[in-house]
Amino acid sequence: MITEVEFGDRDKVVAAIEQLKRALPAMLDYQISVSKIIRARYLALVAEGFLPSEALAIVKEMYK
Repeated sequence: MITEVEFGDRDKVVAAIEQLKRALPAMLDYQISVSKIIRARYLALVAEGFLPSEALAIVKEMYK
């Protein structure tokens, strides 16, 4: 429950929360897609001969 907000702000906060709730499925789908891309990059590096630890370090550096 929202408390301690100035008059008029409560409606804005409630609206923002509702907007986030509506966007959540798309945000989760996006994260799944990003995870698949990260994994594909890692696997491609390993397939090209990088050690798993090297591939992991490269991928981690890309997403700092």
